[in-house]
Formats: sequence, C-alpha cells, structure tokens
Amino acid sequence: MMNFFQNIFEGLKSSSLGFILGKSWVQALLIFLIFLLLSKLVVLIFNKILKRLTEKTKTKLDDQIIQISKKPLQVIFILIGALLALLPLKLAESSFQIFKNIIVSIIIYLACVFTVKTTHILVADFSEKLTGRKDSTFGKGVVPLMDKLVGVLIAIIGFLLILSQWGVHIGPFLATLGIAGIAIALALRESLANIFGGVSVILDKNLKVGDKVKLDTGEFGIIHDVGLRSTKLRTFDNEIIIIPNGQLSNTRIKNYGLLDPKIRVVINFGVAYGTEVSKVQKVVLDVIKTIDKTLDDPKPSVEFLEMADFFLKFVAKFWIANYNDQYGCMLEATRKIYDALNKEKITIPFPTRTIHMAKE
Repeated sequence: MMNFFQNIFEGLKSSSLGFILGKSWVQALLIFLIFLLLSKLVVLIFNKILKRLTEKTKTKLDDQIIQISKKPLQVIFILIGALLALLPLKLAESSFQIFKNIIVSIIIYLACVFTVKTTHILVADFSEKLTGRKDSTFGKGVVPLMDKLVGVLIAIIGFLLILSQWGVHIGPFLATLGIAGIAIALALRESLANIFGGVSVILDKNLKVGDKVKLDTGEFGIIHDVGLRSTKLRTFDNEIIIIPNGQLSNTRIKNYGLLDPKIRVVINFGVAYGTEVSKVQKVVLDVIKTIDKTLDDPKPSVEFLEMADFFLKFVAKFWIANYNDQYGCMLEATRKIYDALNKEKITIPFPTRTIHMAKE
C-alpha cells in the first residue's frame, strides 16, 4: 500500500506541485485525507446502495448487520489511514511501533464488538425461528446464556490478540487462565449445576409456565416461571417455592399438563352394611352425570371395592377435560354424592367400637 502512494508522489514531484508534495507532512496529510474520504464513501455505499438492496429481502437480518457494521468500518478506514500516514514521517522505529500497536489494538477491539453484536442478532433470530415466538422460555433462558458465553469467548480471544500485538507472550497467560478456570468452576459448581440443569429443563420442554405439577418431595402447584438457575412453583395457597434447577433436573415430576390436559376425578366413600350395592351405584352415577364438566368417554364408574371393618367401601371415578378443574369438580361431586345418599336414606356409617365388660 505504501509503495502505491510512493509511486504516486514520485510522479507528482515532477509537476508544479512537486515542491509541496515533497514534504513528508504533506504526504502524511494527503494519505489521511484519502482514507477519510474512503470512510465517507463507505457510509455513502451503505446508505444509498446496500440499504436499498437489503430492503428488498424478506429477512431483517441483513438490515440489522448492515446497520451495526457501518460505523466500525468507517472508523477502521480512518485508523488505517492514520497508520499509513505515519510512514512518510519516518518516525523512530520504537515510536512508530507504539502508534501501530495502539491503532491495531483499537481495530481488534472494534472487530470484537462487531462480532459480538452480529452473533447476538444471529442467535436471537435462530431462537425465534426455533421456538416460534420471542417470549418463549427457550428465548428467555438459553439465548442470553449463549450470548454471554460467545461474548466472553470473543472478549478473551480479542484480549489475547491485543497482548500478542504488544509483544506479550500469551503461553503462560493461557496456562494461568486454565488454572483459574478450573478454580472458578470448582467454586461455582453448584451454580453451574443449576445453570446446566436449567438448560436441560428448557431444552427438554418437560415444564412450561402454567403446568400443574407435583414433585416427588410433595410440593404441588402451578409452574410460575422457568428460569436459567431456578424454577418457581406457585402452590394453591399462593406461596412461591423456588427450586434450584440442578435439583429439579434430578427430581421425579408428575406433570398433569404435559401431553393431555384430561384428568380423572376419584372420590372414595362408604355406606352401611345391608345397603343394596346396585342402588348405591345407580344413585351415585346419576349424580356424576349432573356435573357439567363430566366426559362421556371414558365412561364414569362406581366400583364396589371391599367390605371394610365398619362399612362397604366404594369409589366413584369420572373424567373431565382440564386438570385445572379437578379440585372444583371433586368438591362438587363430594357434596352432591353426600346429599343424594342422604335423600335416598342410605346410611353413611362412622367408625364404632363395641366394648364387652365381663362381670366379676
């Protein structure tokens, strides 16, 4: 590049401007001005040509990338011009090297920033297409993590390149960085376990906001939020239980809404000995049919289970369309079954104990 400018200056020296162009500071100024004009030309190309081309495409990716790349490219052209402008000045090698390192370091920094922003746009677009909506759990959990990991990786690479530019040997630094990474991983193993557990929960899609779940530890409620480090469970007493995802990923979970929201309602009851079984079954089945949310398929049933110590044990079973209505339907069915049995003079016994006392 410098030979190109030198050839131009040598040709112009023979002209009437030769005396002026022979000055090193004039040559430096001209080189800088040329690259300054080139930077303006870059902006013009982006605004007038590329922008019009990207507006014709269906995707918005190219528009966003063009928008974020315009300014860095303009600055990089100016920096290159400043670096080349130093050559005619014939500075001392040490001084020139310092200016060169500063300019190259700034260019590396701008390149890293541009790469991070571009990666963010690409990852967000990928997440939106994969999940179908921007507000998905995947988009809220995994995408920020991917962005941060990529950003940290690019920052480390850029930092190492800048150190190398300044003549720093990065071998020992890499070894120190590896040891520090192991130490940090050991210190944050619980947090990392929760994060990876969160990624597992989100990617598996076994839980989503609004699901009615029961954990093997007994907690029962509605999923309120699925985060990267923890999941929030809202109980039916309106209490929020925060469960670390590392623990949640190793827990057996009963999810009532994972595949089919349909659920069965089960009500146990008993009647006195001597009661006609078929009559009990008919009375209770008629009651179940009066409940609006009862499904015809599978059919409701009333089963005679056993002859217990104080009563004949029955169970009523019927299905409803949505698990969210289970508790309300259970309460309604229990009340109606009790009223119907009383109306039909069917005794509902309570535990009794007969004590025989021997006379002395």
